[in-house]
Amino acid sequence: MVDETHNSRRHQKRVVAEGLRQLKAKPGWDPSARPRSTPQDALRELGQADRTEGAYGAAEGCEACRTLRNEEGDEGALCAEHLAEAMGFQAPRPSTSPQSGPRAPGLRTPRS
Repeated sequence: MVDETHNSRRHQKRVVAEGLRQLKAKPGWDPSARPRSTPQDALRELGQADRTEGAYGAAEGCEACRTLRNEEGDEGALCAEHLAEAMGFQAPRPSTSPQSGPRAPGLRTPRS
C-alpha cells in the first residue's frame, strides 16, 4: 500500500523545487550568484553612511538647505555644500560637541 501523505509531500517538494529553479533563472534572483562583500566594501559603505548622516545632521541648521527644501518641496534636499559633503567630494566640517570642543576630522581626542 502506498502512503498518500508521502506522495503528497513528494509532489509538494517537486513543485517547490521547480518554482525555485524558475525563480533562480530570472535575472537578479539567484542569491548564490551575488558578489560577496569584502571588508573594504563594508568599510567604504560605513564611511558613506557616516558622511550622509553627518551631512543631513548639519543640514538641519543650514538656512540654504531649509530654503531649498521649501522651494523644491523635497524634505531630503541639500544645498550644494552639504550635498558635496554627503557624496564625499569635500571633507566634513569640524564638529563641536560639548565634551570635546572643535576637532579636525580624523583626529582622536584624548580619553579622560
